[in-house]
Amino acid sequence: MPESREHGLLRWLAALLPLLLVAAPWFATAQPITITPLPVRAFGYSIGDRIERRIDIQATPPWTLTRAGLPPPGRQNAWFDLVEVGFQPAPDVAGTQGQVRLVYQLLNSPVQPTVLQLPRFTLKFEGGAAPVERDVAPVDVFAAPLLPEQAAGSTLDATRADRAPEAIPVEQFENRITAYALAAAFVIAWMLIARHVAQRRRAAPFVRACRELRRIAHAPHAAARAAEAMRVVHRALDETAGQTVFLDNVETLFVRPHRAPLRERTTLFLARSREQFFAGLGDPLPVDELRALARAWRSAEAAHR
Repeated sequence: MPESREHGLLRWLAALLPLLLVAAPWFATAQPITITPLPVRAFGYSIGDRIERRIDIQATPPWTLTRAGLPPPGRQNAWFDLVEVGFQPAPDVAGTQGQVRLVYQLLNSPVQPTVLQLPRFTLKFEGGAAPVERDVAPVDVFAAPLLPEQAAGSTLDATRADRAPEAIPVEQFENRITAYALAAAFVIAWMLIARHVAQRRRAAPFVRACRELRRIAHAPHAAARAAEAMRVVHRALDETAGQTVFLDNVETLFVRPHRAPLRERTTLFLARSREQFFAGLGDPLPVDELRALARAWRSAEAAHR
């Protein structure tokens, strides 16, 4: 009896072996991938509404969902347009890989309440010798027209004029614009003043001398005015030459040929200045004569700047 049992077991294994050999490739290629479509609200839709589908993905390495394996956005059929396609990775908890999110928009309005189907699609996974696809079944949703069929041709179904846009309160913007304009005007005025001051500071020596002489010409006390005016011309000559100018080195002023016509008047001024300030003889040159000399030097400066 034990021998018959042993023979029976051997016969059973012999019969099972071909099945194991046939199923071996299937077990070798079976993929540890699971997709779980989440429930979708199945009712309450009308034209323009959006319907969202979510599919949980579970996969163990090395399998991953390919982005190319997601359905492309666009018109799916007469009813639905796929407007959003996304994949949100999740932390690798219990093999969870992430979630696929699809958003469909209902493009048409059924004449009466109708059951519609969100389309079937496949997800593609890579990681093995060949890609693997998983099918996602279609889902029924219930859509209805905006108005009942009996409303066709009534005032409810009539086309309405566009609603006029509401006026936008602009008072606060007007106040801001006024404030910005005043601020901009202040900044521009400040920049112009600063530029003018900078230009005055950068003015040539005899340009500044002419301004000072004009101020001196309108001041009281003629004797004091004349002495101060001579000092102004001296400073301008020193600045032009880059050193203190006397009769002994006056030729340094006329190294440049364009100043030659001013040699005689400048030499006379220096001679009178020596008599006035060092010998105490004679009277200072009149302010008008000094202004004329300064204007001549200013013209020479302007012509060769």
